[in-house]
Amino acid sequence: SVKLAYIDPPYNTDSDDFIYKDSYKHSSWCSMMHDRLLLAKNLLSDSAGIVCNLNDIEDWRYRGLIESAFGEDSYISTVIKNALPHLGCVDICGQDAVHK
Repeated sequence: SVKLAYIDPPYNTDSDDFIYKDSYKHSSWCSMMHDRLLLAKNLLSDSAGIVCNLNDIEDWRYRGLIESAFGEDSYISTVIKNALPHLGCVDICGQDAVHK
């Protein structure tokens, strides 16, 4: 069984020069991610973890998808890296802010 899954999906901003599609409708993005989470669930051990690299556009939707696929208590925390103060996130003392 797999002990850790790292997911780096499209940020869904339509502003990058990536070669993959980055402009899904939110419902299509959620459907794509939910399907992949269900596939990952079959591969993960009972004590496994999932790390997903997202921006704030789809983060809150992803939390719901995690709970849908793995159960209500499955979401643990969010780690914010390079938070931008003008978006309402504070980077205390120049360090990454961690929210639980």
